[in-house]
Amino acid sequence: MLETHRVSEPLETLEPVATPEDVIALAARVRAVHVSPLIQRYIVQIANATRVHPSVVLGMSPRAALALQRAARARPCSRAGTSSRLTTSRSWSIGHRPPPGAASDGRSRWQPCEGRSHEVLGQVPVPDLPTGRR
Repeated sequence: MLETHRVSEPLETLEPVATPEDVIALAARVRAVHVSPLIQRYIVQIANATRVHPSVVLGMSPRAALALQRAARARPCSRAGTSSRLTTSRSWSIGHRPPPGAASDGRSRWQPCEGRSHEVLGQVPVPDLPTGRR
């Protein structure tokens, strides 16, 4: 990678994959996706579980819960899938924030929540959605 970047700048060869209008239209489609109160409760339960778990120093922030809801809304609009598979978006939104003053060089006792995400998520039952709403 170092050698490649020494010889050329990969960013100079990027081609656009969408127009600004495409992005605006996709954002509008995402905002139109309904998130049921059942799923919203599930997101809150996940956030609460990260805040009380004994191995997690600092749980999901309110912004992380909002990001998880956005990811759930975006999923049906993406090429990745046609269903709102919240379970595939849960882990990345949990472990994003270290506590204030946490050293990234290994000197602190801080362990990111992402290492515990499966443990935390296993404690929150996935809601049973009605047929046709998955």
